[in-house]
Amino acid sequence: MVNLDVFTKDADIGKKLLIGSLLVLTGFGIIAILGWMMEIIRKVQRGEEPALPEFDDIGTLFMDGLKLMAVGVVWSLPVAILVVVLTTVGIGSASFFNNADDAAMLLVIINLCVVGLVFAYLVPVFVLFVPAAGLLAENGDLKEALDPRNAIAIFRTNPGGFLLAMLLGTAVNSVMGSIGAILCLIGIYPAMVVSYALQGQFYGNAYRDAKKNKT
Repeated sequence: MVNLDVFTKDADIGKKLLIGSLLVLTGFGIIAILGWMMEIIRKVQRGEEPALPEFDDIGTLFMDGLKLMAVGVVWSLPVAILVVVLTTVGIGSASFFNNADDAAMLLVIINLCVVGLVFAYLVPVFVLFVPAAGLLAENGDLKEALDPRNAIAIFRTNPGGFLLAMLLGTAVNSVMGSIGAILCLIGIYPAMVVSYALQGQFYGNAYRDAKKNKT
């Protein structure tokens, strides 16, 4: 369940969206927004009202966001390395062909293989990222969150919930991005902030339900 009252009943909503938008605009400030989303996940996990957090402790938000980003980066490294290796091998192999058409066909086949492998690898990563974010929000232990076995164990207690949270988060990102683009591109910054706020609720709800199922 998503509580939209956090946007309509928050007296400081304008200020929070402005600060969040400025952070997104800087580029690296998106790390603090990730930490801000983590705080929303915590509130939902604890059964608190998922109010939009303040930005009064940017340092803590930045560190939380950095940890969450580290999970995504580390989990994505294997497929990134594989893409580089396959691409390098493909380009090197194509150079041995005298026929340009044969070389082009080889590159097409390799590219299709790369796309398939990336898709097959990243889909479960995206899904498991949701319980990993919940783990990290709950105890702040990066080492525990980085271990996919922990995320898998939690995922198994609420697979439908985590899958739905991932799909809803992806859909919200797409919709809010489109809305932001329509609003003369400037609107994309507050739209991203709203998107992360909603994702925090999706992720927190899925994790809270998983913990209930576990007990």
